Amino acid sequence: SMQGFGGRGESGVNFALTEYGEVGPLAVPKMLAPFPIRCTDAQVASLRLVLWAALKYMPPDDLGELVLERLRRKGMDHAQLGTWLGVGLFVDRKECLPATLDFVSDGTETRCQHLLEFLVPHLDPLPDQQWPTADLTALIKAVGTKLSSPSDDVGFILGRKLRPLLRVWVDTLENRVDDEAVAALVGLAEDPALKNWRGVLLSARDKQATIRRVSVYKAPTIPEVLEGLNGGPPTSPADLAALVSDKLANLANRIRNGNTDAWQQYWHTDPSDPKGRKVTKPMVEESCRDALLSDLQFLLEPYEVDAQPEGHHAEDARSDIIAVHGIHAVVVEVKKTDAKDLWSAMTDQLIARYVRDPRSGGYGIFLVLWFGADYLQRSPPDGTLPQSPEELGRMLEGFLTQEQRRTIEVIVVDVSAPAGRAEPRNKGGL
Repeated sequence: SMQGFGGRGESGVNFALTEYGEVGPLAVPKMLAPFPIRCTDAQVASLRLVLWAALKYMPPDDLGELVLERLRRKGMDHAQLGTWLGVGLFVDRKECLPATLDFVSDGTETRCQHLLEFLVPHLDPLPDQQWPTADLTALIKAVGTKLSSPSDDVGFILGRKLRPLLRVWVDTLENRVDDEAVAALVGLAEDPALKNWRGVLLSARDKQATIRRVSVYKAPTIPEVLEGLNGGPPTSPADLAALVSDKLANLANRIRNGNTDAWQQYWHTDPSDPKGRKVTKPMVEESCRDALLSDLQFLLEPYEVDAQPEGHHAEDARSDIIAVHGIHAVVVEVKKTDAKDLWSAMTDQLIARYVRDPRSGGYGIFLVLWFGADYLQRSPPDGTLPQSPEELGRMLEGFLTQEQRRTIEVIVVDVSAPAGRAEPRNKGGL
């Protein structure tokens, strides 16, 4: 029996075999050979102590063979199985990760607790858990969803170990700035099954965006700066965002105050009006985007900036514009006042999406086409419905943090029909 092995308890885990570093690799397999398939809590506690020490002193390949041999045995109790799977993540993750995900996902919170008992001695996660992004993402999804009832006894015990472990895994992703890690954190933050960790994941996503902006920043050369000062092409994401914002502001002024009825291209014309001056209802969002894009392309062409529909993401509703110059790119998220996600799209779509593209430097533009207060579909989270495009702009800017206001621009374009030019809106529909 191994019941009395390692009597110092969990706090002594790192020292269990310190004096026997050469003997351990030879002794551990022999010690574990007769270990029963089903055992008591005390025996499992002793097993953890031996395997923690084995991770430190045994060659990984030898320990991996031992783990796989034990996992092939049938009828093992869940406490012991969770322990062997835990050590398997360190020495043969290719074989053990799928089994670990199945073990956690198919059972109750107790299974997850057995795994965490090995991965988190006391309240300190084992070192060296900076695993590949895909593996960490799968583990965060599988394990993170198990804290569904933080107030009960199981949830409390589980949470004490799960919180520091997820912090290690999430911090690892946060400090990686490649496309895979960025997409992983965005996806995790948007996963409704991980709502208990949404605050942690959103914070990590924002920190990752900051790290990424610094890592991909490339200072413009002196000739590029001089060319930019002389009205030439943009030399950075900030320059590009400022240029696009300026042209959109000019376009908004022309639509509202020009003498060409430019606002009308965003509306359906009343077929019964022989003069074609009356309108009936707004165009669909994609048609509005195309009308705006056509004018924007003309304004950006002298600066060698290419503006196109931004439709290369699978989840896009094709209502975006992406402006590109060289290695720099800025996304313009376009919404109408009747959009059901008007109040959430800036955070959930633009800010969640722009961090995926290193060319943006974190810059983005949220543009709303104002058709009038009657076309607002949903009330804002706080306050009353805005009654003017200026008020809507102030309200949307209020949703941004101080840091986000540095890189996210809100523009509201007034395309509402002048008095007498539009049919009264049917309150029962759009």
